[in-house]
Amino acid sequence: MASIHELYQRAGLPGAPKIAQRTKERDDLPDVVSHDTVTKLLKGQWVPASWLKVHSIVAVLAEYASHAPDEREEIEKHHRLWMIERGLHEAPRIEHADAQGELASIMVLDAVRGQDDFHLHAVHLRRRFDSVLSSVLPAGAHIELLGDGVRICAPGLVLAIAAVLDLLPQMAGLLLLENRDLDPHGLRVRGSLHVGPVVGMDDGGCWGPAMIDTVRMADAPFLRQAHEYVGHPARPDLSVLVSDEVRQAVGPERCPEMFKLKPLPSKGGLLPEAWLYIPQPTFLRQA
Repeated sequence: MASIHELYQRAGLPGAPKIAQRTKERDDLPDVVSHDTVTKLLKGQWVPASWLKVHSIVAVLAEYASHAPDEREEIEKHHRLWMIERGLHEAPRIEHADAQGELASIMVLDAVRGQDDFHLHAVHLRRRFDSVLSSVLPAGAHIELLGDGVRICAPGLVLAIAAVLDLLPQMAGLLLLENRDLDPHGLRVRGSLHVGPVVGMDDGGCWGPAMIDTVRMADAPFLRQAHEYVGHPARPDLSVLVSDEVRQAVGPERCPEMFKLKPLPSKGGLLPEAWLYIPQPTFLRQA
């Protein structure tokens, strides 16, 4: 992406460690980036599979660049170029609304490596997960594959409610089947579920503070020790951080498997009040 190097020159050629550190300092960016990733991107050696990392780098370079470029325009322009570079369709221009945005359900799920043949195992499991997802997701859901995970955004509360009552318990059941002969080296899935306003949903993407909060929740170090919090002897197959907004939408009386956590610390303040959710497995009934 030659245009990023041009923006880099306009920014005064800041060092990769400085750019990486700035992505950690800013609380309005969707992801943090290592200096190694910055170096590889600027040298043209590698284009990250995750747009969120490119987004953060472009935002920092635009901040440092001369002539005060419009950060939003730079991000939108480079998003279109990233889509082309990755061999994807060219995304339409996103018009950002001045309003808070449209209420949406947001879910992030990430697979965690647990064995040497992880790739084959994950591909097999992804096929089964896709079957579950396609049966429960509401019309209009935006699905984005993120490396070993998936991010889903859908209008309204339907996805959040379906995830707690149906989708995540079914996923827990599939994982139990997959892992029964592999413990303690089986595949684990961690994630987050949140409800909040987003913009751009009709344009092939979702943006806004609620999206950032959901991504950060999924990456919370706490999830790695979730079993210790609830007294499990081993890590659960599936553990999800659920915001209080989701719990209220589902109905607290229907969420007995959620454990209250203190507000999660964030580099820019506090993430939403969260509940640890370890769903009890249910199994797909084959017709």
